[in-house]
Amino acid sequence: MSIFLSEGLVWLVYNFMMPFMLLCFAIAVSARVIIYITVKCEWKFAVEFEHRVEKFIIDDKRNEVPNFHDITRELLNRTHYEFYILKAQRRMRRFDYPVTFFERVFGIVKASEQVIEDTLKQTQYLKTQNEPDFDRVAKYVFGTNPYYNRFLGVIPKTVIDDLLNVLPGLLIICGILGTFVGIVGGIPELSQMDVTNVDSTSTMLNGFLTNMSFAMTTSILGMILSLIVTVLNTALSPYGTYVDVIDIYKNSLNFLWKECHHSPPKLDRRGNDRKEFGQSKKSS
Repeated sequence: MSIFLSEGLVWLVYNFMMPFMLLCFAIAVSARVIIYITVKCEWKFAVEFEHRVEKFIIDDKRNEVPNFHDITRELLNRTHYEFYILKAQRRMRRFDYPVTFFERVFGIVKASEQVIEDTLKQTQYLKTQNEPDFDRVAKYVFGTNPYYNRFLGVIPKTVIDDLLNVLPGLLIICGILGTFVGIVGGIPELSQMDVTNVDSTSTMLNGFLTNMSFAMTTSILGMILSLIVTVLNTALSPYGTYVDVIDIYKNSLNFLWKECHHSPPKLDRRGNDRKEFGQSKKSS
């Protein structure tokens, strides 16, 4: 029974270990890149919204303080339209389909719509007496978004990210396992070696060395793939970008809130209140 298991294990390792390691490596690289691009899409949306909030704040043509909920909805919808809908129409004219294909497959546009919906729900009944906790709002909006946080809308990306973080160690273990299984598979052949027969001994030794070479190759391959995955996990880590997303979105909402509730009235070039100036102009 033990011989059968040993031979079966050796056969599995020799035929499937290296292809299995390469397949895992290819899937890991693809998943890491997709997760990173998805988080960068969150970051880009937050940055685009921040730019529009800044333009609104420095706008000197407003003659009244707007409602926070209304201006938030307007700026978010404008960000969504200009950054996704309008750009998608331009891509279609330029035959630039890969980006649009990625956004459709992974639901990036729907994720943006979900961000707008959740933000408006969370900010609909804010009270002007207290400073809102926009950090909680930002974390809820991006942390519960199913399009941003689920791979193809099914598998939680946190689970995939955890697997990718432990994959380098698993690749090394697979390589070492292949080496030891190769050694175990070659030792029985040496026990049958007839030292009086030079040709037979030479053939067996050559076969044993070939098996050892293949077995050592699995360890080398495991170390190389582990090194590459470790570098990718570090270079394409989503955590730093996600923290930036929360900070940018939180600060944008906070600045917008202060502009709507605590900003002084806009003045014209003569220093008069613009709203009163407009009313006096109409009355004259």
